[in-house]
Amino acid sequence: MRPAAWPRTMLLVLLVSLWAAVAEAAPRSIIFLTTSDLQSQLEPYVITLRAGGKTRKVRAGGMARLAAVIKAVKAAHPDRVLAVTTGDDLMGKYFMTFKGQATYRVLTAAGIDLGTLGNHEFDLGVKVLGRGLGYLGYRLVVSNMIASGPDHPLARHYRDHLIITRSGVKIGFFGLMTPDLVSIAKTGSHIRVKQDLAATARRRIKLLRSQGAQLVVALTHIGLDQDKYLASRVAGLDVILGAHSHDLLLAGQEAVVQRPDGGRCIIVQTGTRGAYLGRLYLDCDGGRVVSYRWDPLLLDAKIKPDPQVTALIDGYRAKLPPARVLAKLAHPLDCRSATVRGGEAPVGDIVCDIMRYRTGADVALQNGGGIRGNRIIPAGPLTTDDVATMFPFGNSITLLRIEGRYIRLALEWGVSALPDKSGRFLQVSGLRYWVNPRATAMRIKKGPDGKAIGVARPGERVTKVLVSDRRGGWVPLDDRKVYSVATNTYLAAGGDGYFMLGRAQKRRNTYLSLKSLVESVLAAGHQPKAAGQGRIIFVGK
Repeated sequence: MRPAAWPRTMLLVLLVSLWAAVAEAAPRSIIFLTTSDLQSQLEPYVITLRAGGKTRKVRAGGMARLAAVIKAVKAAHPDRVLAVTTGDDLMGKYFMTFKGQATYRVLTAAGIDLGTLGNHEFDLGVKVLGRGLGYLGYRLVVSNMIASGPDHPLARHYRDHLIITRSGVKIGFFGLMTPDLVSIAKTGSHIRVKQDLAATARRRIKLLRSQGAQLVVALTHIGLDQDKYLASRVAGLDVILGAHSHDLLLAGQEAVVQRPDGGRCIIVQTGTRGAYLGRLYLDCDGGRVVSYRWDPLLLDAKIKPDPQVTALIDGYRAKLPPARVLAKLAHPLDCRSATVRGGEAPVGDIVCDIMRYRTGADVALQNGGGIRGNRIIPAGPLTTDDVATMFPFGNSITLLRIEGRYIRLALEWGVSALPDKSGRFLQVSGLRYWVNPRATAMRIKKGPDGKAIGVARPGERVTKVLVSDRRGGWVPLDDRKVYSVATNTYLAAGGDGYFMLGRAQKRRNTYLSLKSLVESVLAAGHQPKAAGQGRIIFVGK
C-alpha cells in the first residue's frame, strides 16, 4: 500500500469504528404483540364499545385478522417482533370438538412465537391437553408448574425459561401459572404449582441474567392484581405480559409499577377472546428500557383477514356440528360474568332448577364461573351454539349426600370474594340465603400442592339459610341433617376451592351432561324467568 493511502485507510477504519460504537450505544427497538385469554375464539364476534356516553356494537376479533396484523408487523420490522399468547387459549366449541388441534394449528399459522398455559387448557384433562400440544408450532414457558415424571403427558411440551434475541437484545422469558390451578382445573394427581410467585420470579430472573439476558419478561396467567403485587416485590423484572383476570388495558391504562431496585415494570393485558391485539413498543439501551408505548389494536372490519388462516378456520368450521334452534326466549338472558358471579341470575336459577328437578335432589349448586358467554342473549331464537358457549366445560351432574354444615360452609366460601366478581360465587336451587358482604370473609387453608384442605378463617357473611320443604314452604338449614345436593362434576371434585364438598358421605356421578340437559329442557318450552326469584338476598350494604 502506498504511504499516501494510509490517511484515507485510517480515516475509513476510524469512521467504521465510530459507526459501530454509535450503533451499539443507540436504543434498540423491540415490539411485543400480545393476546390474552383467547378461549378458542377463532372467528369474529360482536362486542359493545363505549365512548363519550354512547355505545355501539362492532364485529371484532378473529384469528385471521390477528394473523394479518402479526404478519404485516413482522414483515415491516424484521428481527424486532415477538408475538406471544398468555394462556387460556382453549375453550368452547372448537376445543370440545377438536381437542386443541384447531386452536393450536391456527395460532401457529398466525405467527405466534411464544406462549404460556392457562387453567382452561386443563378443562378436558392432561391427556387431552398433551395430545393437543402436539399440534403446537411455537414454544411454551411455565416456571412454577411441575409435571411429575418423564412420561407425564405435558413433560416435554414446556420449558422453565428461555432466551430469545430480537434487535440484538437478549430477552429472557419465564412464565407463571395461577397458584390456584390444582383447585380450579382438572390437573390430575401428578401436577403441582409452586405457591410463592415472587420467589419463583426471583430465581428465574437471577438465572436468566446469569445466562446473559439483558431484558426480562414474564408471561403470566395470574391476574392483574397479582401482576402488580409481583412487580412491586421483585427486582429486575422489566415487563409483564399478563392474563387470567380478563382486564382490557387500553392505551394509557397500562400499569407501571416501581420495583424494589428503583426500576420500573410495565404491565399490560388485552382483555379476552381476541377482540384486541396488544402492541407494546420498547426502546432499550442495553438492559434498560428507556421508553415505551402501549397501543392495543381493535381487530375490526378495517383489517383484511389473512387468507391462509381463513382457509384453515373454514376447514374446521365445516366439521363442526350444525347449530339448531332450541327455543325462542321471551326475555333477554343475561350471561355476563358480572351478573352470574355477583348475585342471583335467572340463567343460574334455571340451570340449578334443571339439576335439582332432574335428579330429585334437595339442593342444587352451580358456580357462576361455570356459566360462560359474557353477553346478554337477546330475546328470540336460542341455538345449540348459544348453549355450548354458556357451558363449554363438558361437566356432568354429581349427586352428593352431605351434611347441612358443609352446605353452609360452601355458601360462605362462595361469597368470600365479594365485592370482587369471582367464579366461585354460587347460584342455587332449593335454597334461599342472606349475605352481608361487609362482614368477615372466609379464608381457606391450602396444602403444599395448592389444593384447599380446610378453613383458615371462618366467615361471617352468610347470615341466614333456608331450605325448601318441598311443600312450598321454607325451613332453616339443619347443620346436622344430611341433604342430597346436585352439582357439577367440577365442584364435586373440589374445584374452585370447594374442599367441603369432598366431605360428602356418598357421591354418585349421574353421567347426565349439564349442557345436554339444559338443551332438552329449553327445547321442551321451559323459559328462564325475567328476573331473580329472591334466592340470594343482600343485607348490610
